[in-house]
This record gives sequence, structure tokens and C-alpha cells, in this order.
Amino acid sequence: MWNARIERIRSEIETAEATRSEAEAKLAKIDSDIANADAERRRILDEARETAASLKTQIVAKAGTDASDLRARGAADVDSAKTQATSDLQAEIAVLALGAAEKVVANNLDSATQAELIENYIQKVGAGS
Repeated sequence: MWNARIERIRSEIETAEATRSEAEAKLAKIDSDIANADAERRRILDEARETAASLKTQIVAKAGTDASDLRARGAADVDSAKTQATSDLQAEIAVLALGAAEKVVANNLDSATQAELIENYIQKVGAGS
């Protein structure tokens, strides 16, 4: 009877040791999985930081380029508008000056002076032929 009891206790101890070994192996696997997951988390975070830094650099560079292009287009538009305004103003001044000159000439020419100018013009045209 003692032998059976000793054998049963020995069997339970062996079973407990086997269970303990399995539990320790599972715990080691879980610890390893946690360490791997932590390493993967750090890798993903590092990669995300690098990607974010790269995107930030690209966005800032593009914004700078876009701003420069916008400034250049704005300056070109201003220059074009200035040139057009100057041209329009010169044309308006020419029209006004011509109108004023016509009035001055019309007021200052009498019939005799007009006839003399016409005669001189005809002679010049005739001499050129």
C-alpha cells in the first residue's frame, strides 16, 4: 500500500514537473512573442516617423516651389497689366492730342492758308512722280 501511494505521489510529481515545464515553455514563448511585438512596434513607429519626416520635407519643398511660382506669376501679371495700362494710356493720350491738334489747326487755318497748304502738297506729290 505504501508502495502504491509512493508510486502515485511520484507520478503526480512527474506530472506536475511536466506541467510546470510546459507552463515555463509557454511563458518563454509568450515573453518572446511580447518582445517580438515590442520590437515590431518600435520598427513601425520608427518607419512612420521617417515617412512623416520625408513627407514634411516634400510638402515644405513643394509649398516653397508653389509660393515662388505664384510670386513669379503675380509679378508677370502685374508687369503685363502695367504694360497694357501704359499702352492704353499712350493710345488715349494720342487720341486726345490728335483731337486737340485738329481743333487748334482748324481754329488757326483760314481759307487762304488751307488753299496754300493744299497747293504745296499737290506740288510735292507732282514733283515726286
